[in-house]
Amino acid sequence: MVRLKNCLFTSCFTTGHKNHSIEPAKGFAKSRDIAEKYDQTANGGHYDVRYKEEQEKKYEALLQLLISDLSKVVGHRFDLDELFMGLILDSGCGTAMLFDFLRDQCNSTGVGYVGIDISLEMLRAGHTKLKGKGGDLVQATAELIPIRSGSMDCIFSVSTFQNLDDRQQEAYFQEIARVGRSNQHVFLFSFLDKPPLSERVDDIIASLDRYFRHVVIAPKRRDIEDQILACSN
Repeated sequence: MVRLKNCLFTSCFTTGHKNHSIEPAKGFAKSRDIAEKYDQTANGGHYDVRYKEEQEKKYEALLQLLISDLSKVVGHRFDLDELFMGLILDSGCGTAMLFDFLRDQCNSTGVGYVGIDISLEMLRAGHTKLKGKGGDLVQATAELIPIRSGSMDCIFSVSTFQNLDDRQQEAYFQEIARVGRSNQHVFLFSFLDKPPLSERVDDIIASLDRYFRHVVIAPKRRDIEDQILACSN
């Protein structure tokens, strides 16, 4: 397991503990419903079989947007091996499919990976992937991240935003900005490009502009149902 500094986590229950309950995270009805839904679909590996190819297309699109468009805007070419040597947060990690994807992309021996998700069963499924390879999984919601401010070098959040209600979405962006390193961190973000979010793209970008100096959006692709964005401060 990756040994993170003991100041990284503020208050959380990881998959290595017996007590996984986290009632404040289920205070919103939508979060509770989402947790129950994904708890029911996590077992038996069916979730990965159904969604792995789809999710990996999004991961690849995010990295391509980072390397091409965001690098040009920032004026600095991002080195993936260097970036992934730091701490990576996967907000809404599900079964931690991103962990295996990043290990395949990175030439280093490991990835400093922390995944958070509201579904305990998803985390349990993901724990089998991380076992013996490093990383941490934490049960939490995206708008209440139990991680110390300024800790993360790179944050992924793939197809999570649509699972939050209107009250949670602004808090979500605040938390993403809070846990990222203040000097420069990267936020790679996607959300389902269907109503109502597809009708609010300009508002979502305006929210990101409040927290990040640079925000770029990828051209829409027919084979990916999400909007793909990359941000940096």
